[in-house]
Amino acid sequence: MNINEVIIEERMRVDLGDIDALANSIREFGLIQPLILSRTEGKLVAGGRRYAALKRIGVTELEHAKHYLWNYETDGVRLKAIELEENIRRKDLSWQEQVRGKQQLLETMQRIYGPPSGGRPKAGTDGGFGVAKLAAMLGESVGGVSQDLQVAEAIKQFPTLAGAETKGAALGQLRVFGAVAQMTLSAKLAPKSVDQRSWTLYRQDFRTESVVIPDESVDLVWTDLPYGADVDQMSAHAGASQVASFDDSKLSVLNMLESIAKESYRVLKPDRYAVFCFGFVTYTELVFELTRAGFNVNPVPFVWAKNTKSGENPNSRYCNSYEPLLIAAKGSPVFIRPGQPNLVSIPVEQGKLQAVQKPITLVERFLLDMCSAGATVVDWCAGTGTTGVAAHNCKMRSILFEKDQSMAALARARLESLP
Repeated sequence: MNINEVIIEERMRVDLGDIDALANSIREFGLIQPLILSRTEGKLVAGGRRYAALKRIGVTELEHAKHYLWNYETDGVRLKAIELEENIRRKDLSWQEQVRGKQQLLETMQRIYGPPSGGRPKAGTDGGFGVAKLAAMLGESVGGVSQDLQVAEAIKQFPTLAGAETKGAALGQLRVFGAVAQMTLSAKLAPKSVDQRSWTLYRQDFRTESVVIPDESVDLVWTDLPYGADVDQMSAHAGASQVASFDDSKLSVLNMLESIAKESYRVLKPDRYAVFCFGFVTYTELVFELTRAGFNVNPVPFVWAKNTKSGENPNSRYCNSYEPLLIAAKGSPVFIRPGQPNLVSIPVEQGKLQAVQKPITLVERFLLDMCSAGATVVDWCAGTGTTGVAAHNCKMRSILFEKDQSMAALARARLESLP
């Protein structure tokens, strides 16, 4: 039958999407799934996008079994139900299935046409089949397809990437793996002895008795506590890179606050400061434990304006654009740089290695305000080692604890690559 004889009534799907991509696919492989037409009227029951794509590539005559199949249902209501069911019940491929499918399609096409021969891509398949032709077939950008192929190949080498919630998260992790490899290479090119290092990293919980820092031997405690708000699961961080998950429940944070407070007070020299990044859900308990340990706590938090707009429900809550830090004093310390405001505006760093990673310049701000060169800084929850990097930049020494082995490995690679 002539393609223009097909009766097209009002249909559920209005946005047909990228018809060119589907047309390219039909041109290359033929119509894999025929249209469904009602036998009584010749009305389109299912396949609106396929119909539009056939017209796009210039098909004028539809052949039975090749282009369409008959449906013998005569009840118009039931015919409408068939159309709705096809569109509503369809399931999109997961991002893992999409990238793997593109890789397999490229490999299949190269078995048919051979790999690209080089030079400017041609419109047909006479020059072999490469990424540019795959992108043209799918109706996507060459850069986007190349990125998907990169992720698919990376999953073969790092299977844990397939567990990422989104493709963006997988790309973030892949970038982190690349950063670690680059930092490790830099460290190998310029190795340092233990005595030359400005940092000491313990890959364990700070409460483990195998490492004991001497009493009153530290000039500053600076640590980024978990916030107790399941921040690792927050949708605002879904696209950020995550090397490893961490326990950010309120209970896990409360369980460490007493030890954090006591150990901080014990290791600090007289008249020294301790600084804690914290979440407001544990504010009361943190102030209580620090005070009980002997600290004088300024109840007014220091404010870091991070110039972002994160939040789980922007329709009902203001977006989070700042984070608080709590300042505790042992004795009566004074600032190296007096007269500083309790508000600082520092943008979040691009290319973070972890979703909640603090800017190096933020940590340096406190080190320079509260310590002199040669001081020793302790971080009980080192994460990716930012405190160690900041201390190195400020010509200070750092003692770091990180119990998560993945993040500790990343911190070590990062610190070993320091000049």
